[in-house]
Amino acid sequence: MDQNQVLPLPAGGLSLMTSTLMSWSGKMEFINLMLKLRKMNLEKLTGVSLTDWVDREVEDPMVRRIVVSTCRLHC
Repeated sequence: MDQNQVLPLPAGGLSLMTSTLMSWSGKMEFINLMLKLRKMNLEKLTGVSLTDWVDREVEDPMVRRIVVSTCRLHC
């Protein structure tokens, strides 16, 4: 992917799977992270910055960017 290329952010399962924004392994990591978030006790994250948490939980750089960007837009 070209660093200057603008791509739409996947908004659902089908667009996530067909998007060229993330690699296949990135897509799997993103899905697993979303499933993990549904089960997490978010109160345990009190005092932990978003950046620290994402750095600890996410390996794929593009997934990190998407998670941080989405949180900044919606949180």
